Amino acid sequence: MKVIVVGSGPAGVSVTKGLLERGCKVTLLDVGNTLETDKQVLLDTIQKSDALPHIESLRYPANAKNKMKLPYGSNFIYAGVKEYFSWDVQNCYFSPSFAQGGLSNVWGGAIAEYTQDDLSNWPVSCRDLSSYYSDIISWLGKYYISDTSSVLSQQAHYLKNVWQKHFVEFEKKGFSFGQATLAIDFNQCRLCGSCQYGCPYQLIYNTSIHLDLLKLNADFNYINDVVVENFSEDKNEVVVHIKNKKNFQLDKVYADRLFVACGAGLSSLLYLRALNKPGKELYLKDSQHFILPCLLDKPFKGVESEALHVLCQLKASLTEENVSSFPVYLQFYTYMDLYLQEMKNKLRWVFPLVKPFLNSWIRRLVVIQGYLNSKESNQLAIQYQSANKFKIKKSQSKSTSTTIRKVVRYLKKHKNELALKPLHFLLMQSLTGQSNHVTGSLPMSDHPQEDEVDIWGRPRHFNRVHFVDGSILPSMPAGPITLTIMANAYRIGKEGPL
Repeated sequence: MKVIVVGSGPAGVSVTKGLLERGCKVTLLDVGNTLETDKQVLLDTIQKSDALPHIESLRYPANAKNKMKLPYGSNFIYAGVKEYFSWDVQNCYFSPSFAQGGLSNVWGGAIAEYTQDDLSNWPVSCRDLSSYYSDIISWLGKYYISDTSSVLSQQAHYLKNVWQKHFVEFEKKGFSFGQATLAIDFNQCRLCGSCQYGCPYQLIYNTSIHLDLLKLNADFNYINDVVVENFSEDKNEVVVHIKNKKNFQLDKVYADRLFVACGAGLSSLLYLRALNKPGKELYLKDSQHFILPCLLDKPFKGVESEALHVLCQLKASLTEENVSSFPVYLQFYTYMDLYLQEMKNKLRWVFPLVKPFLNSWIRRLVVIQGYLNSKESNQLAIQYQSANKFKIKKSQSKSTSTTIRKVVRYLKKHKNELALKPLHFLLMQSLTGQSNHVTGSLPMSDHPQEDEVDIWGRPRHFNRVHFVDGSILPSMPAGPITLTIMANAYRIGKEGPL
């Protein structure tokens, strides 16, 4: 039996793991963009050196509302996609990836399992992901860190201690707090504070790490520089239409089973192209993202020189029906030099004049990244217009700004107990889709209707094609989704029909 997987992101490597464990021979097709050679050489040099890295060529300007996250100052993650899938966007964000490892290259490492409530509207037969979560966590090995207390910053330690003292009171007010669970190899971490620019020691998990391990399996074949442009199916096989990225040669490959794991956005485009019905639309669920700077109730000296990581330090869930019908997820980021850079970019020529006053702010500054449940967020409407033309726009149905303002007011109401004060005038709401938490354009169902899939990711129009990435998740609570995508893809690879 010939099995083809498309894409090397979280879903791609996970479904491949499951298939190989069953004894399948698997070919993974991938564009597989990688970091430029000169930057990788520089990283290799840094990793062999004792000096802490602060090299401007590996950094990128501070994030703003419309800027992409560019690890190591490189655009390799997003490069080339629009040459093969052309789209126009209206008032939203849509940036799929051709990179080896997909969008795991820009992942902040935060992981969490869905609760049973989160899985309550999944098909009955796949609501229990516990064993698959365990297998994926075991596979992550040294990259799974559930207890990060030893690497908390001094600001995070302070907040954690304050919140623990008021645990019972906070619980009554709908708050639950904890340390972030991160997919980082902290055993080798230098705490150099460069995480947001791309870890110079490459210790933040991305799926290229497992791709390299899969390549050691004799039943696995990895082919890169290949763009899957379309697919079709007859009774006996799947025809996969590919183009060589280097010489642009068109070709066809044949498979008994095709597993599509391109990431929710790109998989949605591929599905629409395969159907070839002009005017047809799919809807991608979004988890609305917002950024809220806050001031601690006391400054912390020496944060500028502290040895620390600058990924998510603490997490919180807010469950309060007067704020939102669903839990709101909050991630807390303490000091990072990116804050000062952002202020410098915004203030420009005024910055040198006010810098002395900003130092006291910087020593108190904590930034919250918040997420809403997809049921309280808007969607991305993707319309197929022709073989190489799509239109993507925000489907406006939810007043996300109203919910976010309620969150801010609730945090402000409890600022004394929380030991931080929200700076509501600096609140920034991201574009729909900019959270990179987008799912559910082809949701799983016990009884699939149009543009739904069965529990093995098969749409009604196909028998041998399985979608296995975030596009098939029926629900998306606020918070991390990568671990669930991996667990579900592994389930399909391990147990799905062949």
